[in-house]
Amino acid sequence: MKADDKVITFEILDERFTIRADVSKDYYRRLVDYLDKKIDIIKNKVPNLSKIKLLTFAALDIVDELIKLKNTSLDKGEVEKLNKLSDSLASVIDDIEMHVTEE
Repeated sequence: MKADDKVITFEILDERFTIRADVSKDYYRRLVDYLDKKIDIIKNKVPNLSKIKLLTFAALDIVDELIKLKNTSLDKGEVEKLNKLSDSLASVIDDIEMHVTEE
């Protein structure tokens, strides 16, 4: 663990996660809120999806946004932030997938 890493705990789809991250808790909260909003939009359109499907569709929607943004002119700092978001999202999906498989 790097010296500037912080322990951050959050919930997505009634699942609790604790991670170490080198971003502020406030910033991570905004990421989680954004993901929650994406999940809610999908849940409202298709209410009976499983947790993993909800998260997968939300992730695909966010990845679509990321790719579209990468195709525009972004400065290096913005691209790095988007890459961190993408990596964090991939980590959360892996955690949920592992948890779902254990059940």
